[in-house]
Amino acid sequence: MSVVCFGSFAKVIKNAIKVTSPTDEDVVYLLLGSITHPLSLKNKNGGEFLFDKKEISGYMTSKLNVPSVISNAAPLAKDSIVTSFEKEIVSKLTTAEERSTLLDATRLLVQNDVAVPPNTRNNFILLAKDDSLAAFICDVFVYAVKVDNVFNAPKKAGAVSSHSTIYLSDSETYLLAEVNMACAKCSGSFMKTKGANAVPEYAIASIYLLNPTPAQDAVLKTLPLPTYGFDDFENKIALCLKCKNEYLAAFSADEYNNLLSLKTEASKLYQARLSLDKIETENDLTEIISKLASIPQQDLGKSLSMKALRVDKKIPATNAILRIKVSSYATPYFYYVRDLFGNVSRKGSFNYDLLAQEIKLACERLLARNLSQNDIFDELSRWVKKVPK
Repeated sequence: MSVVCFGSFAKVIKNAIKVTSPTDEDVVYLLLGSITHPLSLKNKNGGEFLFDKKEISGYMTSKLNVPSVISNAAPLAKDSIVTSFEKEIVSKLTTAEERSTLLDATRLLVQNDVAVPPNTRNNFILLAKDDSLAAFICDVFVYAVKVDNVFNAPKKAGAVSSHSTIYLSDSETYLLAEVNMACAKCSGSFMKTKGANAVPEYAIASIYLLNPTPAQDAVLKTLPLPTYGFDDFENKIALCLKCKNEYLAAFSADEYNNLLSLKTEASKLYQARLSLDKIETENDLTEIISKLASIPQQDLGKSLSMKALRVDKKIPATNAILRIKVSSYATPYFYYVRDLFGNVSRKGSFNYDLLAQEIKLACERLLARNLSQNDIFDELSRWVKKVPK
């Protein structure tokens, strides 16, 4: 699996600007030159940095580390790097699709590397927007160039440096994404940070046990055999180490059925997220979501009367929690959101009917997956929040 390092980042950039037919040499000088030139860095002989074919190949294939004098200086050159990336990379992407491809590829690079500390990853993702593309790829580059560029998979379990590589199979990556990088049972994070180290604390558990103890085997004999293979995705789930050990220690029919239900729910929600991610929303919604994210309390004004909402007609009385959630969100924000939509509409470029159809399509996709009203509300909220990115 790809990890965030100079080599993987350089390949993303090379693919993004492939219309210019860049060579590996072009990419290396573009990236490292954005640091060395503005800071007038010199090599150990006092001259400019020049890289031979072996060095260029080593950097691109992650077999050679970038000189420390360059990597250590990267944070000092961030302003110049952003300017360089805007001119040499972003300006070369003439279509929204090309910019979106670079944005998504860089974001996935960050999301798929569990060695990136959670806070760092979150900061990257928050910056992952089209209107800050140069700044986003700059921040990822400054991080990547300081990471160990030589892949050495750790041979023993234990603490893994945030500058090291963690190898994951495609199936493991899928299972981690399925539970949204959190334990399916306790919702705890899979990554713990200890100083400069990122420590992965998760395990891929078999729901129907593969190598049971005699006591576990006695329980399994009372359960129906799965209709899928024991090594298939359907029989695997990502748990934190504590929950996995508890599952094995207290294995019973109830524990099995509970974990099987959690797997079914996690898989259903993951497929729902994937289906929503395929829907493109109106660009003008970005302005509205951005303003909502930073709305001052005094700007909310009056609250909408509950009589106008008729929440009781939309949500069954048995779902009291969702009634409270929708009411608390809708009543303070209704007039403010209405005014935001009105301002965008007056610009003449906003098609409210089209937006409504897109949101209805998103809702119907979730309904088709038999999600609960709570899950539909939460997944729609998550989807809309992603619009500014």
